[in-house]
Amino acid sequence: MDLLIVMFLLIVCGKVKFGQVEKNELKKPLHPTRAIPTAINCLATLLKEPIVRSLFVQADGVKLLVPLISPASSQQSIQLLYETCLCVWLLSYYEPAIEYLATSRALPRLIDVVKVSTKEKVVRVVVLTLRNLLPKGTFGAQMVDVGLPQVVQSLKAQAWSDEDLLEVLNQLEEGLKDNIKKLSSFDKYKQEVLLSHLDWSPMHKDPTFWRDNITNFEENDFQSSSFGNQFSYWLVAPNDANTVAEWPLPRNYLERMQRAFLPGSPLFQILRVLVTILDSSSDPRTLAVACFDLSQFIQYHPAGRIILTDLKAKERVMKLMNHDNAEVTKNALLCIQRLFLGAKYASFLLA
Repeated sequence: MDLLIVMFLLIVCGKVKFGQVEKNELKKPLHPTRAIPTAINCLATLLKEPIVRSLFVQADGVKLLVPLISPASSQQSIQLLYETCLCVWLLSYYEPAIEYLATSRALPRLIDVVKVSTKEKVVRVVVLTLRNLLPKGTFGAQMVDVGLPQVVQSLKAQAWSDEDLLEVLNQLEEGLKDNIKKLSSFDKYKQEVLLSHLDWSPMHKDPTFWRDNITNFEENDFQSSSFGNQFSYWLVAPNDANTVAEWPLPRNYLERMQRAFLPGSPLFQILRVLVTILDSSSDPRTLAVACFDLSQFIQYHPAGRIILTDLKAKERVMKLMNHDNAEVTKNALLCIQRLFLGAKYASFLLA
Protein backbone atom coordinates (compact mmCIF):
# COMPACT_ATOMS: atom_id res chain seq x y z
CA MET A 1 0.00 0.00 0.00
CA ASP A 2 1.39 3.40 -0.84
CA LEU A 3 0.31 6.85 -1.89
CA LEU A 4 0.06 5.78 -5.53
CA ILE A 5 -3.02 3.68 -4.74
CA VAL A 6 -4.78 6.61 -3.11
CA MET A 7 -3.72 8.94 -5.89
CA PHE A 8 -5.04 6.50 -8.46
CA LEU A 9 -8.43 6.49 -6.77
CA LEU A 10 -8.48 10.27 -6.65
CA ILE A 11 -7.48 10.46 -10.31
CA VAL A 12 -10.40 8.19 -11.18
CA CYS A 13 -12.67 10.67 -9.39
CA GLY A 14 -11.07 13.47 -11.35
CA LYS A 15 -9.68 15.17 -8.25
CA VAL A 16 -5.94 14.93 -8.91
CA LYS A 17 -3.92 16.68 -11.55
CA PHE A 18 -0.34 15.66 -12.33
CA GLY A 19 0.07 13.86 -9.00
CA GLN A 20 -1.11 16.81 -6.88
CA VAL A 21 -4.46 17.34 -5.16
CA GLU A 22 -6.53 19.70 -7.25
CA LYS A 23 -7.20 22.68 -5.01
CA ASN A 24 -8.52 25.27 -7.38
CA GLU A 25 -10.94 23.31 -9.52
CA LEU A 26 -12.78 20.02 -9.68
CA LYS A 27 -12.28 18.09 -12.89
CA LYS A 28 -15.06 15.93 -14.24
CA PRO A 29 -14.73 12.19 -13.55
CA LEU A 30 -13.24 10.18 -16.40
CA HIS A 31 -16.56 8.36 -16.78
CA PRO A 32 -19.80 10.20 -15.99
CA THR A 33 -21.54 7.33 -14.17
CA ARG A 34 -18.96 4.69 -13.29
CA ALA A 35 -15.87 6.52 -12.09
CA ILE A 36 -17.05 7.73 -8.67
CA PRO A 37 -18.94 4.53 -7.69
CA THR A 38 -15.89 2.47 -8.69
CA ALA A 39 -13.52 4.66 -6.67
CA ILE A 40 -15.77 4.62 -3.59
CA ASN A 41 -16.17 0.86 -3.85
CA CYS A 42 -12.39 0.47 -3.84
CA LEU A 43 -11.99 2.95 -1.00
CA ALA A 44 -14.48 1.06 1.16
CA THR A 45 -12.10 -1.90 0.98
CA LEU A 46 -8.78 -0.08 1.13
CA LEU A 47 -9.69 2.14 4.10
CA LYS A 48 -9.80 -0.94 6.30
CA GLU A 49 -6.02 -0.60 6.35
CA PRO A 50 -4.76 2.05 8.83
CA ILE A 51 -1.97 3.12 6.48
CA VAL A 52 -4.48 3.85 3.73
CA ARG A 53 -6.54 6.01 6.09
CA SER A 54 -3.44 8.02 6.85
CA LEU A 55 -2.50 8.40 3.18
CA PHE A 56 -6.06 9.26 2.21
CA VAL A 57 -6.27 12.05 4.79
CA GLN A 58 -2.83 13.36 3.80
CA ALA A 59 -4.03 13.48 0.20
CA ASP A 60 -6.95 15.65 1.38
CA GLY A 61 -9.39 13.01 0.25
CA VAL A 62 -11.90 13.33 3.11
CA LYS A 63 -13.42 16.47 1.67
CA LEU A 64 -14.31 14.54 -1.48
CA LEU A 65 -16.54 12.16 0.47
CA VAL A 66 -18.71 14.70 2.30
CA PRO A 67 -20.70 15.94 -0.74
CA LEU A 68 -21.60 12.33 -1.53
CA ILE A 69 -23.41 11.95 1.82
CA SER A 70 -26.96 12.76 0.79
CA PRO A 71 -30.31 10.91 0.74
CA ALA A 72 -30.61 8.49 -2.17
CA SER A 73 -33.53 6.98 -4.06
CA SER A 74 -32.35 4.69 -6.86
CA GLN A 75 -30.71 1.37 -6.11
CA GLN A 76 -27.42 2.52 -7.62
CA SER A 77 -27.35 5.73 -5.61
CA ILE A 78 -28.28 3.84 -2.42
CA GLN A 79 -25.29 1.56 -2.90
CA LEU A 80 -23.04 4.55 -3.50
CA LEU A 81 -24.43 6.22 -0.37
CA TYR A 82 -23.89 3.07 1.68
CA GLU A 83 -20.28 2.67 0.56
CA THR A 84 -19.61 6.38 1.11
CA CYS A 85 -20.95 6.14 4.66
CA LEU A 86 -18.91 2.98 5.12
CA CYS A 87 -15.80 4.97 4.20
CA VAL A 88 -16.74 7.68 6.72
CA TRP A 89 -17.31 5.02 9.39
CA LEU A 90 -13.84 3.57 8.76
CA LEU A 91 -12.37 7.08 8.92
CA SER A 92 -14.17 7.70 12.23
CA TYR A 93 -11.52 5.48 13.83
CA TYR A 94 -8.75 7.83 12.71
CA GLU A 95 -8.24 11.06 14.69
CA PRO A 96 -6.91 13.29 11.86
CA ALA A 97 -9.93 12.34 9.76
CA ILE A 98 -12.25 13.10 12.69
CA GLU A 99 -10.69 16.56 12.99
CA TYR A 100 -11.58 17.26 9.37
CA LEU A 101 -15.09 15.82 9.71
CA ALA A 102 -15.65 18.15 12.67
CA THR A 103 -15.08 21.20 10.48
CA SER A 104 -17.18 19.96 7.56
CA ARG A 105 -20.90 19.43 7.05
CA ALA A 106 -20.52 15.69 7.50
CA LEU A 107 -22.60 15.52 10.70
CA PRO A 108 -25.77 17.27 9.46
CA ARG A 109 -25.52 15.31 6.22
CA LEU A 110 -25.28 12.00 8.09
CA ILE A 111 -28.30 12.93 10.20
CA ASP A 112 -30.29 13.94 7.11
CA VAL A 113 -29.53 10.53 5.62
CA VAL A 114 -30.53 8.55 8.69
CA LYS A 115 -33.78 10.51 9.02
CA VAL A 116 -35.14 9.37 5.68
CA SER A 117 -33.28 6.21 4.78
CA THR A 118 -35.28 2.99 4.68
CA LYS A 119 -32.30 0.76 3.94
CA GLU A 120 -31.22 -0.97 7.12
CA LYS A 121 -27.59 -1.28 6.09
CA VAL A 122 -27.38 2.47 5.47
CA VAL A 123 -28.99 3.28 8.82
CA ARG A 124 -26.69 0.83 10.60
CA VAL A 125 -23.45 2.23 9.22
CA VAL A 126 -24.54 5.84 9.87
CA VAL A 127 -25.56 5.05 13.46
CA LEU A 128 -22.25 3.28 14.05
CA THR A 129 -20.44 6.34 12.72
CA LEU A 130 -22.42 8.68 14.97
CA ARG A 131 -21.66 6.48 17.97
CA ASN A 132 -17.94 6.72 17.21
CA LEU A 133 -18.07 10.50 16.76
CA LEU A 134 -20.24 11.21 19.83
CA PRO A 135 -17.42 11.42 22.42
CA LYS A 136 -15.07 13.30 20.09
CA GLY A 137 -14.59 17.04 20.54
CA THR A 138 -17.79 19.03 20.17
CA PHE A 139 -19.67 16.38 18.22
CA GLY A 140 -21.84 15.54 21.23
CA ALA A 141 -23.05 19.13 21.61
CA GLN A 142 -23.61 19.44 17.87
CA MET A 143 -25.68 16.25 17.80
CA VAL A 144 -27.92 17.57 20.56
CA ASP A 145 -28.25 20.94 18.83
CA VAL A 146 -29.42 19.42 15.53
CA GLY A 147 -32.00 17.22 17.23
CA LEU A 148 -30.37 13.80 17.03
CA PRO A 149 -31.97 12.60 20.32
CA GLN A 150 -35.41 12.89 18.71
CA VAL A 151 -34.17 11.15 15.56
CA VAL A 152 -32.82 8.25 17.64
CA GLN A 153 -36.16 7.88 19.43
CA SER A 154 -37.91 7.74 16.07
CA LEU A 155 -35.47 5.10 14.80
CA LYS A 156 -35.96 2.99 17.92
CA ALA A 157 -39.70 2.94 17.30
CA GLN A 158 -39.20 1.29 13.91
CA ALA A 159 -38.95 -2.44 13.30
CA TRP A 160 -35.41 -3.54 12.45
CA SER A 161 -34.34 -7.09 11.69
CA ASP A 162 -30.82 -6.44 12.98
CA GLU A 163 -30.78 -6.74 16.79
CA ASP A 164 -27.32 -5.19 16.91
CA LEU A 165 -28.74 -2.01 15.38
CA LEU A 166 -31.17 -1.59 18.26
CA GLU A 167 -28.32 -2.10 20.72
CA VAL A 168 -26.23 0.58 19.01
CA LEU A 169 -29.23 2.93 19.02
CA ASN A 170 -29.58 2.38 22.77
CA GLN A 171 -25.89 3.14 23.25
CA LEU A 172 -26.18 6.28 21.16
CA GLU A 173 -29.27 7.37 23.11
CA GLU A 174 -27.51 6.92 26.46
CA GLY A 175 -24.48 8.82 25.21
CA LEU A 176 -26.67 11.69 24.05
CA LYS A 177 -28.43 11.79 27.43
CA ASP A 178 -25.06 12.06 29.16
CA ASN A 179 -24.13 14.94 26.87
CA ILE A 180 -27.39 16.72 27.60
CA LYS A 181 -26.70 16.42 31.33
CA LYS A 182 -23.22 17.88 30.89
CA LEU A 183 -24.52 20.67 28.69
CA SER A 184 -27.42 21.38 31.03
CA SER A 185 -25.70 21.69 34.39
CA PHE A 186 -26.57 24.76 36.42
CA ASP A 187 -22.88 25.48 36.96
CA LYS A 188 -22.45 25.75 33.20
CA TYR A 189 -25.49 28.00 33.04
CA LYS A 190 -24.12 30.29 35.74
CA GLN A 191 -20.83 30.51 33.89
CA GLU A 192 -22.63 31.63 30.72
CA VAL A 193 -24.60 34.27 32.59
CA LEU A 194 -21.66 35.61 34.58
CA LEU A 195 -19.64 35.93 31.38
CA SER A 196 -22.61 37.73 29.78
CA HIS A 197 -22.24 35.49 26.76
CA LEU A 198 -25.41 33.49 26.10
CA ASP A 199 -26.05 31.16 23.20
CA TRP A 200 -28.71 28.63 22.28
CA SER A 201 -27.07 25.72 24.07
CA PRO A 202 -29.49 22.85 24.82
CA MET A 203 -30.19 23.81 28.44
CA HIS A 204 -32.08 26.99 27.56
CA LYS A 205 -34.94 25.14 25.87
CA ASP A 206 -34.75 21.94 27.90
CA PRO A 207 -37.84 21.63 30.16
CA THR A 208 -36.00 19.17 32.41
CA PHE A 209 -33.23 21.69 33.05
CA TRP A 210 -35.71 24.34 34.17
CA ARG A 211 -37.81 22.00 36.28
CA ASP A 212 -34.75 20.56 38.02
CA ASN A 213 -32.89 23.84 38.52
CA ILE A 214 -35.56 26.50 38.99
CA THR A 215 -34.96 26.71 42.75
CA ASN A 216 -31.22 27.10 42.14
CA PHE A 217 -32.01 30.65 41.09
CA GLU A 218 -32.95 31.27 44.75
CA GLU A 219 -29.36 31.23 45.90
CA ASN A 220 -28.52 31.21 49.61
CA ASP A 221 -32.10 30.79 50.77
CA PHE A 222 -34.63 28.48 49.17
CA GLN A 223 -32.24 25.63 48.49
CA SER A 224 -34.75 22.80 48.75
CA SER A 225 -35.57 21.43 45.32
CA SER A 226 -39.06 20.61 46.59
CA PHE A 227 -39.82 24.25 47.38
CA GLY A 228 -41.69 24.83 44.16
CA ASN A 229 -43.90 21.82 44.82
CA GLN A 230 -45.46 23.61 47.81
CA PHE A 231 -47.50 25.70 45.37
CA SER A 232 -50.71 24.16 44.07
CA TYR A 233 -50.90 26.36 40.99
CA TRP A 234 -49.15 29.22 39.16
CA LEU A 235 -49.39 32.77 40.46
CA VAL A 236 -51.71 34.72 38.21
CA ALA A 237 -52.43 38.18 39.62
CA PRO A 238 -49.59 39.37 41.87
CA ASN A 239 -51.13 42.82 42.34
CA ASP A 240 -54.55 41.55 43.35
CA ALA A 241 -54.75 41.54 47.16
CA ASN A 242 -57.84 39.33 47.19
CA THR A 243 -56.14 36.75 45.04
CA VAL A 244 -52.98 36.89 47.16
CA ALA A 245 -55.00 35.93 50.21
CA GLU A 246 -56.13 32.76 48.45
CA TRP A 247 -52.68 31.58 47.37
CA PRO A 248 -51.50 28.44 49.21
CA LEU A 249 -48.06 29.96 49.93
CA PRO A 250 -45.56 28.60 52.46
CA ARG A 251 -45.59 30.34 55.82
CA ASN A 252 -43.92 33.77 55.80
CA TYR A 253 -43.27 33.44 52.07
CA LEU A 254 -44.26 37.02 51.20
CA GLU A 255 -42.10 38.40 54.03
CA ARG A 256 -39.17 36.33 52.83
CA MET A 257 -39.72 37.54 49.28
CA GLN A 258 -39.67 41.15 50.47
CA ARG A 259 -36.36 40.54 52.22
CA ALA A 260 -35.02 39.06 49.01
CA PHE A 261 -35.17 42.46 47.33
CA LEU A 262 -33.66 44.55 50.08
CA PRO A 263 -30.35 46.25 49.13
CA GLY A 264 -27.47 43.83 49.47
CA SER A 265 -29.73 40.78 49.49
CA PRO A 266 -27.87 37.65 48.37
CA LEU A 267 -30.96 36.12 46.76
CA PHE A 268 -31.54 35.63 43.05
CA GLN A 269 -28.04 36.77 42.16
CA ILE A 270 -27.90 34.91 38.84
CA LEU A 271 -31.34 36.23 37.94
CA ARG A 272 -30.21 39.77 38.77
CA VAL A 273 -27.21 39.41 36.48
CA LEU A 274 -29.46 38.04 33.75
CA VAL A 275 -31.67 41.13 34.03
CA THR A 276 -28.70 43.51 33.90
CA ILE A 277 -27.54 41.82 30.69
CA LEU A 278 -30.58 43.36 29.01
CA ASP A 279 -29.01 46.78 29.60
CA SER A 280 -25.33 45.98 29.29
CA SER A 281 -25.08 43.64 26.30
CA SER A 282 -25.06 44.70 22.66
CA ASP A 283 -24.95 41.16 21.27
CA PRO A 284 -28.32 40.26 19.68
CA ARG A 285 -27.96 36.54 20.40
CA THR A 286 -27.19 37.17 24.07
CA LEU A 287 -30.16 39.55 24.38
CA ALA A 288 -32.51 37.08 22.69
CA VAL A 289 -31.46 34.20 24.93
CA ALA A 290 -31.67 36.39 28.04
CA CYS A 291 -35.25 37.36 27.19
CA PHE A 292 -36.13 33.74 26.54
CA ASP A 293 -34.57 32.63 29.83
CA LEU A 294 -36.56 35.23 31.73
CA SER A 295 -39.73 33.93 30.08
CA GLN A 296 -38.69 30.42 31.12
CA PHE A 297 -38.21 31.61 34.69
CA ILE A 298 -41.77 32.95 34.66
CA GLN A 299 -42.98 29.68 33.19
CA TYR A 300 -41.35 27.43 35.78
CA HIS A 301 -41.10 29.49 38.97
CA PRO A 302 -44.34 29.83 40.94
CA ALA A 303 -43.54 33.46 41.80
CA GLY A 304 -41.75 34.30 38.58
CA ARG A 305 -43.90 37.31 37.70
CA ILE A 306 -43.58 38.86 41.16
CA ILE A 307 -39.83 38.40 41.24
CA LEU A 308 -39.15 39.83 37.78
CA THR A 309 -41.54 42.71 38.37
CA ASP A 310 -39.65 43.65 41.54
CA LEU A 311 -36.37 43.38 39.64
CA LYS A 312 -37.69 45.94 37.11
CA ALA A 313 -37.28 43.43 34.29
CA LYS A 314 -40.47 44.45 32.50
CA GLU A 315 -39.20 47.91 31.60
CA ARG A 316 -35.94 46.54 30.26
CA VAL A 317 -37.62 43.85 28.18
CA MET A 318 -40.15 46.27 26.71
CA LYS A 319 -37.33 48.43 25.36
CA LEU A 320 -36.05 45.42 23.43
CA MET A 321 -39.37 44.94 21.65
CA ASN A 322 -38.20 47.70 19.28
CA HIS A 323 -34.80 46.13 18.70
CA ASP A 324 -33.50 45.90 15.12
CA ASN A 325 -32.88 42.16 15.44
CA ALA A 326 -35.93 39.96 14.81
CA GLU A 327 -34.69 37.23 17.16
CA VAL A 328 -34.47 39.74 20.01
CA THR A 329 -37.93 41.20 19.40
CA LYS A 330 -39.49 37.73 19.14
CA ASN A 331 -38.16 36.61 22.52
CA ALA A 332 -38.80 39.98 24.16
CA LEU A 333 -42.44 39.68 23.06
CA LEU A 334 -42.66 36.16 24.49
CA CYS A 335 -41.28 37.40 27.81
CA ILE A 336 -43.72 40.31 27.97
CA GLN A 337 -46.64 38.02 27.15
CA ARG A 338 -45.74 35.76 30.04
CA LEU A 339 -45.20 38.73 32.34
CA PHE A 340 -48.69 40.04 31.60
CA LEU A 341 -50.57 36.76 31.27
CA GLY A 342 -48.70 34.65 33.79
CA ALA A 343 -47.39 31.16 33.25
CA LYS A 344 -50.78 29.52 33.76
CA TYR A 345 -52.33 31.29 30.78
CA ALA A 346 -49.23 31.78 28.66
CA SER A 347 -48.00 28.19 28.69
CA PHE A 348 -49.23 27.80 25.12
CA LEU A 349 -46.82 30.51 23.95
CA LEU A 350 -43.89 28.45 22.73
CA ALA A 351 -40.64 30.02 21.57
